[in-house]
Amino acid sequence: MVNSSSFFAPPNPADAENPAEQQELGQWVLASKTAVAIFNANDRLHFASPSFMQLYAVQPGPQTFHSIISHCFHQQVGPRIAPPLSQWLEQVQARRRTIPLRTFEIVMLDGRWMWGTEVAFANQWTMVQIIDFTAIKNKEFALQKAHDAALLAAKTDDLTGLPNRGAIIQRFHQLYEYSLGQSQPLTLAIIDLDHFKSVNDNFGHAMGDAVLRHFATQADTLIRAAGGVIGRSGGEEFLVVLPNSPTCCGQDLLEKLRIHLQKHPFSAAQSIIYYTFSSGLVSSTQLCSFEDLYKAADKALYTAKIRGRNQDCVSTPVKVNIQ
Repeated sequence: MVNSSSFFAPPNPADAENPAEQQELGQWVLASKTAVAIFNANDRLHFASPSFMQLYAVQPGPQTFHSIISHCFHQQVGPRIAPPLSQWLEQVQARRRTIPLRTFEIVMLDGRWMWGTEVAFANQWTMVQIIDFTAIKNKEFALQKAHDAALLAAKTDDLTGLPNRGAIIQRFHQLYEYSLGQSQPLTLAIIDLDHFKSVNDNFGHAMGDAVLRHFATQADTLIRAAGGVIGRSGGEEFLVVLPNSPTCCGQDLLEKLRIHLQKHPFSAAQSIIYYTFSSGLVSSTQLCSFEDLYKAADKALYTAKIRGRNQDCVSTPVKVNIQ
């Protein structure tokens, strides 16, 4: 390792213009506390600023890129290095000196994020400059978190926490495509809470909202366990999507939910509210639109209500219109 004046003399002495200026430039870099290192063509460390030596725990005496990284890995200091060390070094060495100017991120073991810049000279010497951009990275994470939260909020029903209508329809298309690929039926069910207006009229809308949340929690637990998904489509109506399931499986699941609600009614303060639901189900193993399946399930739901509610009704298979 050599001093700053040796470092700032350019790799090709013929290019030197003013040694005094080079020396002054070297002092500027040291004063800026910039982490800088330069390696010769044989990858021996020619110079390292104090900041670089501290960042990579560079030991006294002659060092190479390999020896510096090996020391960091075995002493668990400096950058985060994924084992095995030999593979990590091979991957990094394959990228070094490949282009004149290369930038990369470095994650330190202490949690800091660094931004590295490698300059490769024509004679295979390289200069590396490293700056701390942890604050910038944290802002990036915060923005991404806020973006993800906004996306989730746009897909979530505010009252129940279930997917809203748009989100459940989107999920339907994903699961429908998956079921068709497996040559298995997909079942769509529309659930409507029976006589829900009377709950609002007799107990108030705040209590009615609490009942909706109660149903959402109980139904979501059972349906998720069966590999399905439920969303609120509006009011007291919910959509259930069950991939790789015929309507008979859907009926069994909804009956299990119906029995569960009878054993675990909604209770708050001095009130215990028993409530029921009706549903219409339809399944398909052939490509057809969500609208067609929804209309069929809705028609079956209407039939279940006409027959007295608190029951399920299965639609006839949907005919596929090929144009």
